[in-house]
Amino acid sequence: MENNQNPWFVPPARPMETLGCIGQVTEFGPLSYKEESGNYSFKVVVKGIAGSRSVNEFFTFKPKFFAADFNFNDLSNNDQFLYRKYIVDTDNGQLSLLAAICGSQERFSALGRLRFERLGDNPTAEEMVALMQEFTISNGSVPFAYVLKQEKKKDGSLTNNYRVSERYWLDTEEKAQKRITGFLERQKRSQERAAAAEAAGKERTGEAFRVSFDLSQIA
Repeated sequence: MENNQNPWFVPPARPMETLGCIGQVTEFGPLSYKEESGNYSFKVVVKGIAGSRSVNEFFTFKPKFFAADFNFNDLSNNDQFLYRKYIVDTDNGQLSLLAAICGSQERFSALGRLRFERLGDNPTAEEMVALMQEFTISNGSVPFAYVLKQEKKKDGSLTNNYRVSERYWLDTEEKAQKRITGFLERQKRSQERAAAAEAAGKERTGEAFRVSFDLSQIA
């Protein structure tokens, strides 16, 4: 039986464009706990602005990441990875998920100060999530930029899902203009490569990038 006649056949995912987006956090999902890893996690809903694609991320952490006596060097390799990805990226200069949804360096630092003013030396997971939700949603959500790339499986094959690969603050006019300009330049290069490949009768190479928001709706 050919694959296209097999009702159980799942066709391979087709390549999808990389998307430059702008959005803001609007909701935290329920907190869950995995006993085997000791990790807590919850869904972070980022709603796209001006036509940008929305995305759900999952914030994963351990309460000890927020303890008063926290020491990054005491963490296992896996916990160091989680800390960089979700709390503070200490090496790569990329915004962690928490830093991004705060909206700026000032607000990110303010949340850190608020944690010590409001909570004890060893806050619980529930206390930290409540504080983060109050600060990033209840007190006003600040837009940030992010890039969505097509997700791949462990074997390198494509999926039909997107993942966030980059995040950027937009808290000043200069930063916002720099990021939007950067997105437009990536889109232009992508279009030029596609046109050149089509003219040569070849497959396009390099990143297929598109600005996903309506520039006229961005203040």
